[in-house]
Amino acid sequence: MPEPEFSRHVPSYQPVNYGFFWVRSEASGRIRQAKVLVATNLIRQRERSHLIREELTQALGLTQDSLSYADSIFYQDWTATTQYSALDRALIQCSISPKFSLEWIKPEPWKFCNRPKL
Repeated sequence: MPEPEFSRHVPSYQPVNYGFFWVRSEASGRIRQAKVLVATNLIRQRERSHLIREELTQALGLTQDSLSYADSIFYQDWTATTQYSALDRALIQCSISPKFSLEWIKPEPWKFCNRPKL
């Protein structure tokens, strides 16, 4: 949808973001509801593909971006990366472990998971 329509779907939305996720979770961290919004205007398909992957992944609980890993889908600065890096895959694998805690994702989740050899 066009970015100006985001606030109709998530009233707390603060413009301007071309990709946006919103999550409602329980005190335990269990996700109860999530919405992912990606702009259909003002960006190219490669950027939209990046945002779809990033926002969906973050809506599943990996909410933090980082300035440390430029090839990561979670890189905070603008990027059009459309694939998960080896580190992203390791983090996602770690996050689905029963031992994973949502407290780990603040602020650098990579510190708590086994790092792949890059």
